[in-house]
Amino acid sequence: MPRHQRLEPLVSIVTVNRNNALGLKRTINSVQQQTYTRWQHIIQDGGSTDTSLDVAAAVPDQRRSVVTEQDGGIYQGMNLGLARASGDLVWFLNSGDELNDSRSLERVVTSYRDRGWRWAYGSVTMLGVTPIDTYVYRRPNIKRKRVLNGMQTFPHPACVYERALLIEIGDYRPEFGPPADQELCLRAERVAPPYFIDEILSIFEPGGSAIGVSPREYEVRFRAIRRDTGELTGGSRFTDWVSEGARRMYRHAALQRSTMRGSQSRQC
Repeated sequence: MPRHQRLEPLVSIVTVNRNNALGLKRTINSVQQQTYTRWQHIIQDGGSTDTSLDVAAAVPDQRRSVVTEQDGGIYQGMNLGLARASGDLVWFLNSGDELNDSRSLERVVTSYRDRGWRWAYGSVTMLGVTPIDTYVYRRPNIKRKRVLNGMQTFPHPACVYERALLIEIGDYRPEFGPPADQELCLRAERVAPPYFIDEILSIFEPGGSAIGVSPREYEVRFRAIRRDTGELTGGSRFTDWVSEGARRMYRHAALQRSTMRGSQSRQC
């Protein structure tokens, strides 16, 4: 049967966790309340020493499995979780992230069945420190070149893949650091164009591998991705370096404007 005619695909939700018991509880609850029930929830715990394992055990469900073991970081944890997945679709929803509402899985499965995509993404609510900092990230037309330059990002917690596609393109590559999620999307995009589901699919809790990473390090990581794909800006290291400097100045100015707006809003 063609993949788009599968009426009830199994969805594997992979959650990587380490010492985030409160966040894990929110993630589990958001999965548990789904109207679409053909899911498996794989919790890959990186050796937590808090109450994370107790939180997972407090909501028993035969569709949920928990493995705790030391790993080499968030992306290696995702790879370990993916190796245990058996669903037709895979959704990486890390500890602290949530499905947007009880019909999030249902919406994705309906889109998959009707449209026959190999991978898709939707919008995501980005939680801020305060309500005024919270916003919806909606990007229906993400451009490959802008992702390669770190100027646009695929919303990782709102991306869903056919497991067969992930097997075809390979695992996350932790050597790329925090942008390894974008590098995976770029590899997927070369095989199949993403389909945009115009719904808010998930809620993203900031943190994880991005904590403490400087803008300069991000530039270095994305440069490594461009080299790996053979897509240096302008086709040479020199032109790529020049454009990288311009982007850095743009980001610095944007950060300054954002800081000023935040300061003004707190004074109001």
